[in-house]
Amino acid sequence: YSKDKTLVMICVAVQRMVDELKIYRGDDIRITDDIIIHNPTLNDIVEIGEKKFLSFCQDFTAHHLDSPYIVLLTDLGVDFTTISDWDLFVCLSLVFDESICKFLFGNLDFKSMKPYVDGDIKGIRNKDGIVITPKIHAKMVGYIRKFANISTPQFQKILDNPTQKSMAINSARREIESARRREMFYPSGSALLPIISSVVNYAGCNYTNKTIFNMNLYAFWDTVKRIQAYDNASHLFSGIYSGCVDLSKNKKLKEELNWMRSFR
Repeated sequence: YSKDKTLVMICVAVQRMVDELKIYRGDDIRITDDIIIHNPTLNDIVEIGEKKFLSFCQDFTAHHLDSPYIVLLTDLGVDFTTISDWDLFVCLSLVFDESICKFLFGNLDFKSMKPYVDGDIKGIRNKDGIVITPKIHAKMVGYIRKFANISTPQFQKILDNPTQKSMAINSARREIESARRREMFYPSGSALLPIISSVVNYAGCNYTNKTIFNMNLYAFWDTVKRIQAYDNASHLFSGIYSGCVDLSKNKKLKEELNWMRSFR
């Protein structure tokens, strides 16, 4: 448990160091001298395939207590309470989509990754000698979560006892089955289309259905959040002036009034 806790603390600390201004500007992301992550635009995602791209991001940032991975590990005969996010990444890295890897990481070869130990440095290394350690992995995950708008999981621990594990597995299976049935009867289609359309048709928006695709993904999601924050603040101001909203009874609303606040 102490090992897992230390790894979690490293992940959280590293992800807080993400340079959001550089991502917003559209810079590619230099993780190490050998690892650079391409900062994708909406055009890039359309060309490579939206569902394929988003699915890869979910796998790359996988958390061992996410329902799909609880089910996957259980079906493989692995006790999901004993595996870390790093362990999961090492396993999944061997089956990552090569076209997405090439698009995001250039010539970084994941399929040839093997365990690597050099003194206190432990990680995986590929045939080109490029090493990924848990700290480097946490940094990569932090950036991908930022530009793909994937929230950082609320780290929890399932107690290593049959009842807790059985409840978690059954809940995960129900969630997966419900998602499968929804997709069967009500195909989801594009996840980005309705959001892109909403931004384009928002009053005062300067983007058209052509120019918006030149935005990098992080800037796009920031625009979506900023629009929501602005509208929410405007409605709150109206409620305050009309006497329908009392800030003294809900002090958290004061933060909502600042639509230029930082999003975390």
